[in-house]
Amino acid sequence: MRAVTIAFAASALLVPCGCTSPASGADRADPGVDAAAHADARVTDATDAADAADASDASPRCTPGHIEEFPLPTNMFTYPSWIAAGADGHLWFTWQDSDSTNIPGHGIGRMSTSGNLTVFSLPTVGSQPEYIVAAPDGYLWTTEYQTDKLARIGTDGGVTEYAVPTPHCQPNGIAAVEGPEGRIWFTEATASKIGWIAFTGGTPTDLPTPTKNTRPTAIVEGADGNLWFSEPNADQIGRVTPDGSFTFKEFSVPTHESSPNGMALGPDGNVWFTEPGANQIGKITPKGKVTEFPIPTKNSGVFGGIAAGPDGNVWFCEDSAIARITRSGEITEFPLPKEMSGAAGLVALPDGSLWFVESRVNKVGHLQVCPDSGELDASTDELDAFSDHEGHPAGD
Repeated sequence: MRAVTIAFAASALLVPCGCTSPASGADRADPGVDAAAHADARVTDATDAADAADASDASPRCTPGHIEEFPLPTNMFTYPSWIAAGADGHLWFTWQDSDSTNIPGHGIGRMSTSGNLTVFSLPTVGSQPEYIVAAPDGYLWTTEYQTDKLARIGTDGGVTEYAVPTPHCQPNGIAAVEGPEGRIWFTEATASKIGWIAFTGGTPTDLPTPTKNTRPTAIVEGADGNLWFSEPNADQIGRVTPDGSFTFKEFSVPTHESSPNGMALGPDGNVWFTEPGANQIGKITPKGKVTEFPIPTKNSGVFGGIAAGPDGNVWFCEDSAIARITRSGEITEFPLPKEMSGAAGLVALPDGSLWFVESRVNKVGHLQVCPDSGELDASTDELDAFSDHEGHPAGD
């Protein structure tokens, strides 16, 4: 794999969230205060010590709801597609349709949280990598949508490709499941199949979904240990057991033409998903009951990006915003600096930041969530109340 490293000081843009939620963090301390300013202070009595401790605590603190962006070189990237957090502490993202003669076709970007970027090309030109996921063993995996392959990428940029057995299947969503087998699971959009391959590689295996032409897209491991996947063409959520029996079951989404797409396991143990066709967010319990929540902004452009946040809520991408939904269904939207940026992919880091790509403006961005602030955390009362809230039954 050929690599190009670009070290640049990103002219990051810090943007206030623009929301009116009490959790906006408007009363927080200025993040520019230097904590080191308190380090050399001489403390002569208990009162001074307490004052110094309070001042230190109020020093650089997280400012929730703020967005920082890193522009990507326009001569290399035209369409960053998806993003994952690597075991090496970097952000890894797929990109497509490069105009550069030095980096052909499509490939993988590796970015530090400070914005330093390394670019890797994939061996197969025109592969169009889509989803990307980090496996527990440290490798990254991506689906190659146009060439019916999977690629395993080491943190040094080394890559191995594996052909999917079904031709013209368009592998799409991907998930890493540790378990006793240690497998990468993936969807095949045009073949309407679910497949898997061992973490160590080998030959992929796939099986058809019960309903034909469902165009399975995202896939995620549920709290029940099963694999859950979206079927946008059939307005269904599918489930398959990984225990060797590979038993499938499909559940209807109540809204017609909702086209369920992106999926994430929520902190509440339910699987949350996007509904681009209905401009809604849905959640399905392990028993198959579905609840749907309308997004406040009409034609928000919600599509595939959705993830559990470090604050106990679920977050998702819109065309012009990053949004948060609580367990009770309350949605708050945080506008991006530029409208119609095409936010996609979403991944949480331990520091309380959510990272995403902006496909239409060629950027990588992140929003601060502040998991330790208490401002964006779901309350215990909310958790207890939500456990009894089921909504529209589907399936079981």
